[in-house]
Amino acid sequence: MTVASVDDFIDAQSDEQVRDDRRVIIKMMSAATGDKPAMWGPGIVGFGSVPLKYASGRELDRPVCAFSPPKAKLKLYRMD
Repeated sequence: MTVASVDDFIDAQSDEQVRDDRRVIIKMMSAATGDKPAMWGPGIVGFGSVPLKYASGRELDRPVCAFSPPKAKLKLYRMD
């Protein structure tokens, strides 16, 4: 997670419809997870946190679900 503002990130999207759509997705994912949105890197809005451990022993936290709002296509992520 980063300290970057989700609102600033969404507001920076150039298309009004894209901004409105992403705000709807934020409401839906917040309701589904019970978590507030947070920036996970420079371009992913995530909700919640779950530990992930690789076979190599490396550990990190991942969002429970997330989305990335690029201009052309919306990408949704769900972690098991």
